[in-house]
Amino acid sequence: MEHEDVGAGKYITFKRQDFLEWFRPGMTVATPPEEVPDAVVIRLQDSFAPVALCAYKNAVRASIEDENVGIDRITRRRLVELYEYFHERSEKSWMNPRRLPD
Repeated sequence: MEHEDVGAGKYITFKRQDFLEWFRPGMTVATPPEEVPDAVVIRLQDSFAPVALCAYKNAVRASIEDENVGIDRITRRRLVELYEYFHERSEKSWMNPRRLPD
């Protein structure tokens, strides 16, 4: 049995603002927004999502707590918001029924 590249062509990711500007009801714009080529999609239902999201949030937390990083107040706040986002997503993922990614 041949296996295709996992995820190849399955999802296309755009920046939300670019997509919303392109996809307005009643507006016809010929050129769609540019795809974000290095984006990765992790669905909350995927079996590995809770652990992957926890690992990411913990990496962000380590950066916040590392005194040697020397981040300014604004960057620190952005990192805290990022941590909180991935914490919430990982918690939600733990509560979802999970299955192997297709």
